[in-house]
Amino acid sequence: MENKKNRLVDTLRSSDAFSRGSAMKVKDTLVSKKSSLTRRTTVYLSEETWKSLKHAAVEEGVAVSPLVERLVKDYLSR
Repeated sequence: MENKKNRLVDTLRSSDAFSRGSAMKVKDTLVSKKSSLTRRTTVYLSEETWKSLKHAAVEEGVAVSPLVERLVKDYLSR
């Protein structure tokens, strides 16, 4: 049986965006002095939604957590 690697993270690790350092480790996101994120949670997303979200985060040069935080705040402020 062939072991397929179809993970987005493997694709991003080989891309220029990831190698430029735009990705942030979870540990760094949670303890960063620049970040107010203190609560960790699990959210279930479809594969398509996750890929789109990850691509958007890479394009903006931010980690997924701050992006999700901003999207949720925008949603709640409506």
